[in-house]
Amino acid sequence: MLRHGPAHPVCLLSVGLLLVNDHILKSAFPSALTGKLSDVAWMIVCPVLLAALLSIVRVPDRPARIVALSAAVLSFILLQLYPPLGETWIGVFGGAHVPDPTDLIALPAVLLAPLCWRPTTPRRCATPLAFLACMATSYPEDIRDPCDGETDWDPNRPLLLDWGYAGAGVPIDTPSFTESVALTGPDGAVPFAVTQSEGGMVLLCPLGGLTPETEYTWDIGAFADKSVNQATIPEFSQQGAWTFTTAADAAWPLIAADADCVVDETADYRLGGGCGDTGTPDSGGNQ
Repeated sequence: MLRHGPAHPVCLLSVGLLLVNDHILKSAFPSALTGKLSDVAWMIVCPVLLAALLSIVRVPDRPARIVALSAAVLSFILLQLYPPLGETWIGVFGGAHVPDPTDLIALPAVLLAPLCWRPTTPRRCATPLAFLACMATSYPEDIRDPCDGETDWDPNRPLLLDWGYAGAGVPIDTPSFTESVALTGPDGAVPFAVTQSEGGMVLLCPLGGLTPETEYTWDIGAFADKSVNQATIPEFSQQGAWTFTTAADAAWPLIAADADCVVDETADYRLGGGCGDTGTPDSGGNQ
């Protein structure tokens, strides 16, 4: 019975939820609900999958159940409370993980796993599908422009940070953020205004624009994310220092004061085609 657990309707529904939530709902509807749905589904699918794999290698049912449930619960707790384990997990299995102690609210869902060990109709694809769902977790959308080595960045164009799972929770108005993001040029630190839109887009607007044909460096460090889904923004923020060079001319409008730094929902702030594409605005649009 254990080896057919992934074929049980409860497990199949959980697998479907895990795949749809991770790869569609989280990015389309970032919220506390979508942030926890995958955890609930994972707590059902993981022990059922582990028990099935143990059964396949002829581990007796009772020890297989105990090991599967214990391993799922213990690993989930440690992944949320011990960040180095999450980094190791990503290195071995890939995918994405952001430690968040509030995710432990999903632990009771493991009580539904034993339902999947009741007699059910075998389905050959069920175990591989469950394995895929557990391993192929989604990556938070992480866009940071300009790219390292950019040689033609519009001097007036806002710099961009974009975390698709961050919602409106990036704490741009706190020292935690302002002390972790810096822009420097030949004459030292460059003042910039910061604004954000719903969905995690954060614009850093150099006040008065940047000097044309000049090299700049911007640094991003870790800082607290006040959204429900993420406690911190670790390696997904691409921490480190990047150097870029501004173009000879500016096509974007000058941002002279904090009030000018606003998100235009119709504008494309991303590079789009890559680091060689500056994506300058069209002649009639205010980007």
